[in-house]
Amino acid sequence: MLMIFPVLGYLCIFLLLGNLNHRNAWRRAALRAALVWGSYLVVLTEVLSLVKGVTPLGLSLGWLIPILGLAGWLIKEKMRGTKIHLPNFVPPRAWSDRLLLVGVLIILGITSFLAWYTPGQTWDSLNYHLSRVAHWTQEGAVQPFATGIEKQNLMQPGAEMAVLHFYVLVGGDRLVNFVEWLAMLGSLVGVSLIASQLGANNRGQLMAVVFTATLPMGIAQASSTMTDYVVTFWMVCVASESLYILKRGLKPYALVFISLGAGLALLTKLTAVVYLLPFAVVVSVVSLRRFVGRSLLLGLAAMLIMVVLNAGHLTRNTLVYGHPVGPSSKVTLHANESYEPRVFLSNLLRNAALHAGTPWSRLNDWLFTSIYKVHAKLGLDIQDPRTTTVGWFTVGKPNTGEATAGNPIHALLILVFFGLIFVVPKVRGTPVMIYTIAVAVTFLIYSFLFKWQVFGSRLHLPFFVLSAPAIGFSLRQFLPQNIGRLIAAILLVASWPWLVSIQSRPLIPDEQSNIESVLTLTREELYFALGQHLIEPYTEMTDIIHEIGCTKVGIMLSGSGAEYPLWVLLGAPDPNLELEWIVSGTPSEDYRQDDFQPCAVICEKCPQEWEQFSGLPLSYQNGNFRLYNADQQSPN
Repeated sequence: MLMIFPVLGYLCIFLLLGNLNHRNAWRRAALRAALVWGSYLVVLTEVLSLVKGVTPLGLSLGWLIPILGLAGWLIKEKMRGTKIHLPNFVPPRAWSDRLLLVGVLIILGITSFLAWYTPGQTWDSLNYHLSRVAHWTQEGAVQPFATGIEKQNLMQPGAEMAVLHFYVLVGGDRLVNFVEWLAMLGSLVGVSLIASQLGANNRGQLMAVVFTATLPMGIAQASSTMTDYVVTFWMVCVASESLYILKRGLKPYALVFISLGAGLALLTKLTAVVYLLPFAVVVSVVSLRRFVGRSLLLGLAAMLIMVVLNAGHLTRNTLVYGHPVGPSSKVTLHANESYEPRVFLSNLLRNAALHAGTPWSRLNDWLFTSIYKVHAKLGLDIQDPRTTTVGWFTVGKPNTGEATAGNPIHALLILVFFGLIFVVPKVRGTPVMIYTIAVAVTFLIYSFLFKWQVFGSRLHLPFFVLSAPAIGFSLRQFLPQNIGRLIAAILLVASWPWLVSIQSRPLIPDEQSNIESVLTLTREELYFALGQHLIEPYTEMTDIIHEIGCTKVGIMLSGSGAEYPLWVLLGAPDPNLELEWIVSGTPSEDYRQDDFQPCAVICEKCPQEWEQFSGLPLSYQNGNFRLYNADQQSPN
């Protein structure tokens, strides 16, 4: 029930912005309300963390402030006789367009069911996304803590801060997947607005929505606790406001919203800088051409807003790791070590190939061989460690993994219609042309700055979503309307495998599925979809801990271990449960709880000769896992 407070908070902001200038599209009010809501969430979280107030009571009271304030304003305006405007939705007139809209609603419906029915399963989520949320909940604050998985402290926390509110107010993880799902929903609203700004009619806007809704990677992530759709949504907001300035000139309030979006995007994922740069150039050029002195002042104000939103995280990283973005090893792991033209071409080809897989093995082999030959002519190893970080390059069949799915049909449409936009004379120099160039450049910058990785397709999600408005415009502009509808229908049909057969949570299992249908498994079993070898040791160790009544548990896992299922099996969130890392020699070691005396310790890959740990005897062993515990918990 407490989750109603942030929901009401958003609705109040939405109605306020919509009524301040009701002539503006309600879609713009929806995006701007999300920017204000997200920024307030970050500030509220940081302020409450200072007093360890990230609790159900603290968050509820924090959300009551905007609710009461904005609701009071609306009531006051109503009593003065001011008409309170409400949003309205006009469905498409043509039955074929209505069918396309129904297809989008089906995608939203199925992904929302999966988001509610299944827990977070991605290994990154079990390793650090959800684990850090559990630690923050235990501490009542977003603050550094001792851990053997340093990502839990150093990675950008923007998306997880939203997850934290859902987790604390609901009292568990039942709704945490909806952060990504809502980001998808918001992106659909945003791409339709941007398409409208580019000059697309209602049908073109619908095409942009279908293009976005059917993205395989988008569908796979919409029901997960990954963070790529969150940063994508903030980028959609930035792109829309950038177009607003491009067409109407520099508006201080639009620049404020751009700053909020950019700050939230950077707080969610550092790769956001790739997608922000081209739009920053567009806004800067427009601003400097008209108001040089004023633009510099507004630019400084915009930078200040971004810094304020990120100040808490940057400060914590500096305190723990000596640098705002974390240890240098984090940068060298992902940043290219060479910027030669041939290296750039190598990354560009390999990144594009992540979305080039087809159902036909021969064609995939030909694509791989062709790219391999290009590398040979360039004198480069296709697995050059200077430009490769994770995985082995290949061109395989399309897959339904939420971390590896490509977008082959959508990539082909981008290649064709971006080309048309660039060569058709009447489009040159228009906002469509400028916007398309900005979006295309993001992919080039990404390939220039970052190493290739097998999981790179998820990092391309903002590029594909930002491409949707230009595709929607093109389908309406360059093709007969029935051909455009046919392409949209093909996209809807082609999305079926990702909609019902995601590898880790299939409704209808296929040959790629890791598990049986989610409808046949318990929620506890679904946590282990990508790590089924952990079910037995994790459940048996936590059962023993429950039997002895232990509520102070120490953990020693590998840096790539799945920590979060232990929180679930031990009953978190529970105010009586204390789960702490036992670490030595790590950057976060200084944040250990010196007075922590565990009655059980879960250890992964402990030395075989360790028959005791911290005075606790070895009581259980299964593969790499050991449990040390007292016979029963000592009375307090």
